[in-house]
Amino acid sequence: MHFNWGIRFFRRYQKLPEDEVNEQVEVPSKIATFLNIRTRHIAFSYIWLRVHPYREVKMKHLILIDWEIFKNIKFEELSSCGWAWCRTESCAPNVVKFLERFNNITHWTVDTIFSGTTPAMRASVIKKFIKLIQHLHYRNDFHLSYAILFGLQIESIQRLHETWKLLSSNKVKTFKYFCSFYSSQNNYAKLRKYMEKLVTIHNFPCIPYLALYLEDLLKIHRENPGPAICNLRRITLMMDVIYLIQKFQKSSKKSIPLCHTSSKPEVRKYCLSINFSKEEQNFLRSSCEKISLKLEPA
Repeated sequence: MHFNWGIRFFRRYQKLPEDEVNEQVEVPSKIATFLNIRTRHIAFSYIWLRVHPYREVKMKHLILIDWEIFKNIKFEELSSCGWAWCRTESCAPNVVKFLERFNNITHWTVDTIFSGTTPAMRASVIKKFIKLIQHLHYRNDFHLSYAILFGLQIESIQRLHETWKLLSSNKVKTFKYFCSFYSSQNNYAKLRKYMEKLVTIHNFPCIPYLALYLEDLLKIHRENPGPAICNLRRITLMMDVIYLIQKFQKSSKKSIPLCHTSSKPEVRKYCLSINFSKEEQNFLRSSCEKISLKLEPA
C-alpha cells in the first residue's frame, strides 16, 4: 500500500508540463541563465532517489543542497534554542545556516524578478518560479518551496500589476493555491497537517519548513522557565517537537543520497551560486519599494 501511494505521488509530479522558453527574446545577463535552463534541470540533479528496490526517480539540485544542511542539525542545537540567543552561530550553526538558506532563496527570487527590464521578462521569471514551487512542493521540500513563494508574496513584487497581468489564469490559479496551502492561518494548519501526515503515516522523504517547529520550541521554552532538569513539562513538550524533526531527518536519510555527481554540472554550479551576503540582503530589502516603483510607477 505504501509503495503504491508513492508511485501515484511521483506520477502526479511527472505530469507537470515543460517550460515554454522564448529563446529569441534578449534578456539581461543576470536572468538569461535562469530563463534558458529548464525548470526540471534546476530541480533535478540526476542523482537517484530510491523509493523502492524496483522504483527509482531523479533527485533535485536544490533539494540535495537543502538536505546537506538539514541532515546536520543536531539535537543539542534544537534543545538549547541556541539560534534565538546572541551566540547563534556557535550554539546552533546548522540551524542558523538552514534559516539563512531560506533568506538566500527569497532574496534570489526577488532579485531575479527585479532584473527583468520589461513586464514580459518579469512575467517569464515569475512563471518559472511558480513552476519551480510546484517541483519543490511535489518533492516535499517545503522549506525551499515556501522560500520562493514568500519572495513572490512581498508587496514590492505583488504591486507589479502590468507584470502579473501577463500571467495565464492557470498560473495565477496555481499561485493562489500555494498561497492558501502555505497560509499562516491557524498557525499554518494546512502545512503542518500535510507534513506530519507524510512523515508519520507514509514515512515519506520530507524536508520541512523548519521555522514552524523552531517557533514551537521557543514558545515552550519561554512558557516554561526555570532549570530544565526541574521542569518535566518543558522537557516532555520539547522532546515531542524534536522527535518529529528527527523523524523528518530519518525518513530522508536512506532516500536522499549524499553524493553530488551530476550530468548537468553547470546547473549545479548555478544552484550553488545562489548565495547573498547579509549586506546584499539588507540592501535589497531596504530598496525593494524604490526598485518596484522605478520598474512600474504607480
